[in-house]
Amino acid sequence: MKFTIDIKDFWLDQEDDLKPALKKYIVDTTVKTIYEKLNTKVTRELETAIEAGIKSCIDELVDERMGDFVSKVITNREVKSNAYLNSGEMITLEEHITNQIVGRNTPHSIEEAIKIVGNKFGEKIKERYDSIFASKIISQLENSGLLKDGVAKILLNGENGK
Repeated sequence: MKFTIDIKDFWLDQEDDLKPALKKYIVDTTVKTIYEKLNTKVTRELETAIEAGIKSCIDELVDERMGDFVSKVITNREVKSNAYLNSGEMITLEEHITNQIVGRNTPHSIEEAIKIVGNKFGEKIKERYDSIFASKIISQLENSGLLKDGVAKILLNGENGK
């Protein structure tokens, strides 16, 4: 630990009183510094311990309630209908899964999502194929001597810049 003491702060009329005042200042400053560091460390550790305790309690409670809910759903084989969540109308688990897959109660069914992803993927593949095909044609024209010097480079760079 490093202490810095500014002697200009200590001035007294009698030189004999300077030594006890300086000792008192050093002791007070040291005690204050140690107290602040310990207080910060203890506070941080206490907060961490409290957070961990609360988190574990909440996790246990959530796990217990979710377990009870899942067990109830599996045992009864019924869930609340999405269309009537507030009304309390129950539908079978099979109907619920069917509704989710077919998309009767959801804005986007799995089938629609697969079609959208497939179409996007097809478009990307087509663009890549077109680009590769055009590059090969330009390379063959250049190798055959049908293009002037540098034209192939310009065409290929222009195509890659898109």
